[in-house]
Amino acid sequence: MASMLLETGDGDEITYDDGDDNCQFGNSAGHSLKDDIYEMKRDVARLKYNIADLNCNIANLNRENQSLKPYLETGLKIRKEIQDTFSPGGHDKKIVVERRPAAHGGNIHVDVDAITEMEEISTNITDGWKQAFLKIYEIDYSFLHQNLPHLDMENLELFKIRASVKLLDTWSVPSREQAKKAIIQDCIFCLRIWEKWCETGMLTGRKPSLSGDFNHCVAKAKTAYK
Repeated sequence: MASMLLETGDGDEITYDDGDDNCQFGNSAGHSLKDDIYEMKRDVARLKYNIADLNCNIANLNRENQSLKPYLETGLKIRKEIQDTFSPGGHDKKIVVERRPAAHGGNIHVDVDAITEMEEISTNITDGWKQAFLKIYEIDYSFLHQNLPHLDMENLELFKIRASVKLLDTWSVPSREQAKKAIIQDCIFCLRIWEKWCETGMLTGRKPSLSGDFNHCVAKAKTAYK
């Protein structure tokens, strides 16, 4: 191990071992300064990675916000139409038919969040919305809210497809009647499996998508809807 003598300004001599920094510069505990520097560099690299990952997440959120912007701009109007149409005293069939295009927001996840937020303000405000929710999606809001964590993308899309086909005027023409019935039947078949699984099947760990008939009906509904 190499060492050298260094002369201080006042004539004193100190021994410097250039093979080990553990006991240099008054570091009597023997802690390696090189190790400290290495750890600092590694922490900086990790911090840079986390910042880059955060920037990526922010960019994704900005893109998602932009895609939702058209929906959000008309969201209040759509929700107002729903409440006016299905709130007590608003069950006039003629009005319901005329307002079909505006009465379906097409996003069950957003509708659940909207009702949940309104419930924090007043239960009375959400009564009409819950009626509309049941009318549009044919499922109780409370049940769906409770099982929302288990709602995968396929079933989420099936709720949207069934509501659109059932309510929108573009699917009310005679030429689409047979296709409309077939799509609704396939959606009902799949969604009932999911609802049953939420009630009893979660204990088994078996997901409804493992069923061949389930996957077949999902594919049929999506293809016909397009």
